[in-house]
Amino acid sequence: MPSSFGLRPRMITMEPAPNPPPPPARLGVNRAGYRGERIDAASLLKEIRFLANRHRFTEHVSSVGAHELVFLSRLGRPGPRCYLSAGIHGDEPAGLVALRDLIRDNAWPDDLNLGICPCLNPQGCELGTRENAAGLDLNRDYRAPRSPEVRLHLEWLASLPPWDVSICLHE
Repeated sequence: MPSSFGLRPRMITMEPAPNPPPPPARLGVNRAGYRGERIDAASLLKEIRFLANRHRFTEHVSSVGAHELVFLSRLGRPGPRCYLSAGIHGDEPAGLVALRDLIRDNAWPDDLNLGICPCLNPQGCELGTRENAAGLDLNRDYRAPRSPEVRLHLEWLASLPPWDVSICLHE
């Protein structure tokens, strides 16, 4: 029977690839909590701030307890607007490392406007936990914000025009 697009289903028989590689070993490290790679998030954030300053990003900083929530921007250019964030889950360190590398390499198009939140959950990143120090999963806190991190993030976002694209880095 043809589909609404006029296509007819058909069966395709595929032979297995000769000598397929074995699947990667499962580490099982994320069961009952993250036990994978840890990073020194405070040092990495310090490096990100240094590199962003070198490349003339504007920095906005808000305090969350003993931690700082850092917002970086490079605005006022004629091109599209791109937002990037990482570190909303403290047990997902790869996003911070990726943003550090992107800022270090500074290979953005000249006309690109950028807004970057390199570490939305500095307490969770320090602790290596998905949640912040109060036990809140910040990724689930945006509809009715209770955490200071999310409230400050929403304030910063509301102070800026909308983005053309948003990229939220997770593992």
